[in-house]
Amino acid sequence: MNLAAGPQSDAFDALAAHILSFLIIGSPPRVGKIELGAVGRQGWNLLRGDLPFPLAVLSRSALEHNSRWMRAFIEDNKLSIAPHGKTTMAPQLFRQQIEDGAWAITVATLQQLMVCRRFGFDRLLIANELIGAGELDVIFGELAARPQLEIYCLVDSLAGVERIAAAGRRSGDPARLRLLLEMGIAGARTGCRSLGQALEIARAARQEGLTLAGVEGFEGVLKETAAVDAFLEHGARAPVVALVEIRAREEQERAEIVRRVA
Repeated sequence: MNLAAGPQSDAFDALAAHILSFLIIGSPPRVGKIELGAVGRQGWNLLRGDLPFPLAVLSRSALEHNSRWMRAFIEDNKLSIAPHGKTTMAPQLFRQQIEDGAWAITVATLQQLMVCRRFGFDRLLIANELIGAGELDVIFGELAARPQLEIYCLVDSLAGVERIAAAGRRSGDPARLRLLLEMGIAGARTGCRSLGQALEIARAARQEGLTLAGVEGFEGVLKETAAVDAFLEHGARAPVVALVEIRAREEQERAEIVRRVA
């Protein structure tokens, strides 16, 4: 079952009941007291000038077409995707994306994550490394309060491992937060720059009792297809292979210890 597929209906009902005012961008100057869910029944016409500019508009037919296309694309290519919620910050669209087969919703900040939590989404990917003690305490608090909640975040430094581990110890369960080891590109913003650095961070995370769930990388800063292929092969796949080998050696060592004790 997709853990992100059960958003809270009461939160969506409350959103639909929210009263609009002219202080909300896009609302007509004489909007009066109208619930958000009633906007579609007002007969407003963009081309007639009923709404103030600038204004972002979604075409329902285009949205439904994109929904069908993306659902088919995911199924045909056997993909698991986590669309970035910060693009729209629209829980209604998050729900549609989950219904269309998205594996999770991606966010960039704690505030965005809490919006997703308010609307009941239970598998979330934070495309950043959390460093603030307050932020981390909130994350571990959310995880403690809801056993089925899955939160993933990035890590690319020993300092980051230490901060996350400290918050995990304060919560009593450091393994609840799932970490993705971020591989980076020379000259780019973030991520491990070498396999050796990545493995050092991975070992530190395991020693601290943290859960290392996988490897992450962002190829969008690369301009050539060959560079993207090389990054995915050496920058992302190589750490995965190395981590699998490390885990296999650790299990073999534990088995040897058990045999000696026996």
